[in-house]
Amino acid sequence: MSTKIDYDKISLKYFISNIGVLGDLSTLSSVKKIYNQTNSYDDEVEVQTLDGNLSKVFQNFYEIFINDRPLSFILDEYFENKTPIIYNWVGMIGAFRKKLDLITIKLLLKQEVEKSDVILLYSKNKELKKTEINQIIEEYGPEIDQYFEECKNENIHIYGCPKCGEREHGGYFVNVKKEKGYYQWEFYNKNNLSFTKKHQINKKNEKDKLTIKFEENQYINTFYNYLKIKNS
Repeated sequence: MSTKIDYDKISLKYFISNIGVLGDLSTLSSVKKIYNQTNSYDDEVEVQTLDGNLSKVFQNFYEIFINDRPLSFILDEYFENKTPIIYNWVGMIGAFRKKLDLITIKLLLKQEVEKSDVILLYSKNKELKKTEINQIIEEYGPEIDQYFEECKNENIHIYGCPKCGEREHGGYFVNVKKEKGYYQWEFYNKNNLSFTKKHQINKKNEKDKLTIKFEENQYINTFYNYLKIKNS
């Protein structure tokens, strides 16, 4: 007799950094309390001065929802954050170029990232041209090699710096496992690590692990549908 697994449901919703999630009023009211701003921005980074000294970067992105609840809110509770994730970080999906989205989604789907995927990040063209490959490698070779190696890391970057999204600037990471019929996300409570590595995987705290399981087809279709929308 088989036991049916109660999988979590994943979805993506567009998040305007200083207003909230479009079409989700329950979340919108909560986010408005965090961001006391009046303007919204579409696909661009804006810097505003707060209290005359501090600056904040606003960047829109697609928030990951788990069972219709923002992942950032779930992680805020798990890590016992005093400051919400979305106040300092942005989701890596939709915040930057489509080329970076493709790499992030490949990693989340446990698909192999090709060296050409990374080289394409440094191209001004939508598709990589053979005539420009050598020039890009000559100019950015070490950066490309470093980025390509980072793609092999089991820690996948899901929330990062709103200005650049670079991994070394910190953020939040998830470990993804692909099992038969489902994908599994794992987060660990890592309060004893340094700030830049604070939210990466530390398997010494296995007993404190936060696990989220997604049915394979629903998970894959969510990201494929996102890519179709972005490419349409």
